[in-house]
Amino acid sequence: MKYREHVDIVKAILETTRSGASKTQIMYKAFLSYKLLINYLQILQDKGLVKYNKKTQHYKLTKKGDQFIEYYKKIAELLDMDNNDVEISQLFRT
Repeated sequence: MKYREHVDIVKAILETTRSGASKTQIMYKAFLSYKLLINYLQILQDKGLVKYNKKTQHYKLTKKGDQFIEYYKKIAELLDMDNNDVEISQLFRT
């Protein structure tokens, strides 16, 4: 697995939680270890980007989280990143 910046990991987690996802689903779709996932989810909850539903045991994207994704896409667009597979952090590697 290639090295990823925090912002790219956050984007992957947020996109996975758009329609609700369990920890396992997020872990596999975002390619994270359980330990890293727990750390990121706590930060994202603290910042109001995702919320946890105890009843369904799923994490769901909040409006603020959706705004993050939209800003990420706008930055990618400004940097002429036509390929969605390219992450913003890759542009700054030398």
